Amino acid sequence: MVELLRNAHHGKNIERGPLGYLLQQILFTALLSYVWIAGLIWLFRQGRMRFLGYAFVILIGLMILLHGKSYYPANAYPYLIAAGSIVIESRTKRSRALRLTTAASVVILGLITVPMVMPVLPEAQLASYQDRLFPHAAYVKRSRCHRTRAPPAAA
Repeated sequence: MVELLRNAHHGKNIERGPLGYLLQQILFTALLSYVWIAGLIWLFRQGRMRFLGYAFVILIGLMILLHGKSYYPANAYPYLIAAGSIVIESRTKRSRALRLTTAASVVILGLITVPMVMPVLPEAQLASYQDRLFPHAAYVKRSRCHRTRAPPAAA
């Protein structure tokens, strides 16, 4: 296992700095990052729930320190999105139009990301779609798996 991790570290994984890792977290959660960020802020303001905010910050800190992949903390986002939904609900409860607009924006933003999380497009069309959606995110392509040496010859 140690050899596997060492080989991955030296040949496959591209390390990013702390700022790059945080940017990947925003890109990973795509266009709904404003919901979980609002939830994280809300958690820090709630006395009984503050530990969840600290848990997320510690998790991200450990991922940066240990050079974890950007998708490793993915299981932490549902509770942040739920907390962000509480914030959105409390801010929009007096205005029906604002609540409908917020709900529509969440649905539209979710639909935009469907091709990236569901197998609905062939690979070439998906790559073209991602290039159009995130034209300045060329570094994401470089972070994909690549080989530094030729594969072993078949015996």
